[in-house]
Amino acid sequence: MFALSDTELAAFAMEIRDSIRVLQAELIAVCAEQAGRNIPYQQGYASVPAWLNATHRVGVNAASKMARLIKLLPAVPAVAEAFAAGELSQAQAAEIAQAVDTVPACVCDEAASVLLGQAAALKPEELRIAGRRILRHVDPDAAEEHERKQIEREDRLAWEARAFTVSADGTGRYRLTG
Repeated sequence: MFALSDTELAAFAMEIRDSIRVLQAELIAVCAEQAGRNIPYQQGYASVPAWLNATHRVGVNAASKMARLIKLLPAVPAVAEAFAAGELSQAQAAEIAQAVDTVPACVCDEAASVLLGQAAALKPEELRIAGRRILRHVDPDAAEEHERKQIEREDRLAWEARAFTVSADGTGRYRLTG
């Protein structure tokens, strides 16, 4: 196997990578079907991530990411198809699906198409950045409204989370927090 030339070895590594991607997509599809049949809850788990964590022996963070992808992929069939074909890594599929989930429904297909076109050249973290900017690309007018609403939401959450506390520390001094 390793008597291959450098070029052949690189090509073989890419074939393995693509096979792993296809298997990951199949695993996500099977887990989605199981979740759809409520198997995690029938087995006594409180959530799909908890079930994935226990049954697939993945970390909590990985289980949460898998569960999120299971939830988002049905809404973006083009991404699901590219993932199943091995054209995307699990992380790339998740970033695109997450980005498409944040845009208005009327531009979802266009946003998915643009991000899929960029996926061959971008790593997952770069797709995340592109995904944050996708609405500005596909619908600039809606982007301004979306950003305004997001700023209003962040302001409201900051206002609700504000606090100020004065407490005695038992030595005659006071502690101020907030």
